[in-house]
Amino acid sequence: MIHAGLSWKWTRAGVGAAWAFVAGLSAFSPDIVAKEASADIAIIHARIISPPDSIIGDGTVLIAGDRIAYVGPNKSSIHARHIIDANGRTLIPGLMDVHAHLGARAFDSEQAYQEFVRTEMTRQLGDYLRYGFTTLLSVGDYWPGILQVRDQLARGVIRGPRLLISGPLISPAGGHGIGDDPTCAAVNFCAQHGYAHAVDSEVEARRFVKELADAKVDGIKIALQAAVTPENTDGAYQVNGSFGQLAMNTVTEKFPPGVLEALIDEAHRSHLPVRAHTGTIATSIDVINAGVDALVHGPGTVDGLKSDKTLEDLVKIAKQKDIPLTTTAVISRGIVKDYWGEERFYLDGRTEIIPFLVKHGNPERVSRDIRYFTAAGITLAFGSDNGRMPSVGDAEKAEFRVLYESGVAPMKILEMATGNAAKFIYRQNDLGKIEVGKIADMAIVAGDPLRDMDFIDRVDLVIKSGKIVHDYWQKNISE
Repeated sequence: MIHAGLSWKWTRAGVGAAWAFVAGLSAFSPDIVAKEASADIAIIHARIISPPDSIIGDGTVLIAGDRIAYVGPNKSSIHARHIIDANGRTLIPGLMDVHAHLGARAFDSEQAYQEFVRTEMTRQLGDYLRYGFTTLLSVGDYWPGILQVRDQLARGVIRGPRLLISGPLISPAGGHGIGDDPTCAAVNFCAQHGYAHAVDSEVEARRFVKELADAKVDGIKIALQAAVTPENTDGAYQVNGSFGQLAMNTVTEKFPPGVLEALIDEAHRSHLPVRAHTGTIATSIDVINAGVDALVHGPGTVDGLKSDKTLEDLVKIAKQKDIPLTTTAVISRGIVKDYWGEERFYLDGRTEIIPFLVKHGNPERVSRDIRYFTAAGITLAFGSDNGRMPSVGDAEKAEFRVLYESGVAPMKILEMATGNAAKFIYRQNDLGKIEVGKIADMAIVAGDPLRDMDFIDRVDLVIKSGKIVHDYWQKNISE
């Protein structure tokens, strides 16, 4: 909340010559003034964009407690403790990333993990707020370490977005996150408490899902990743079975008989949604038929490997069963050039994976898939799969950039990161829109989300649950 000593209107007239430089910037900063009134916060003169609703060109939003009390044209008189003049800037719902990872690395001890939480993870969570993200779904984390992070966020010990968790991704023995990450498998602490957990029997499947349910996770994630081979990549995989540290040809795709069904059944008994990571279209269709509720990858990734099904087959069943997918498009399209012009994978700078990406993750195919899913009416929710990039901003901007460059309408892209993301996490009744009765999560941005790909670089103010949690201009907001 705003400190009491700072409840004054910041204008050019109110500053002296010593503040001339700051005053020159103030025309672009939200003006805040305190008043005694029923509403806690009023945002006036805002261009309100809340997909799929029509744009309000000059509007007001009133916030009472943690909820939105009014959305509409500017009122002749405003009664609120704090009035924020947006000065024509854009007000959007709080952004959501529903495919993130917090600490998907090979820690060798609890001490090392806690040090990471205290330093880098804390910084990253603060950066999510700075870029306008008020909600994260993390789908593969150290267990049970992530519970402490969630608790610290809820108590305000750490500043960051609302955090929903899945615990570790659940894989077959030798599956994704285990068989393709020998670095973690070779370290006892990482193997026991890392971001992936092996399940090889129905008994263990039910036991572990009950453990997750007792910890009140927000769903489980299962992984069925096909091994990457020359055969299913049309010869693009030619690096002796290794992409740098990842041994992608050693992955086990299938659970033992009955295990997948036990995972899904036990999760649904506990009212937990089941989300799946898959490597082929055929496997995606198989898990949907088995009862999963969502896929954590979408355009450019679910069909990265050859299978006996087509993208059309997947879209048909996903639409029939109302299965949402996350975008995660940049993972497939993620080729960047370094200072010397060499192509590298954007996540970690590897070069060995480039032939595979050129063959199966080319920009044209990824963009085609994005347009195809969108035109078919499939719910695509914004997800970056960020977990290894040092900069939160770089990861989120890269995902937005691919979506923009794919030719999808900007309003639809913003909906992917707001309303669609809320649907993906089953929070569409209280999150995802600037609407009366919903939780007050929103951001004032100087950039135009309908025109500027880098609009998250220009976030002036962020509100989460009715409290100002980031203020670019004053930098003194606390929860």
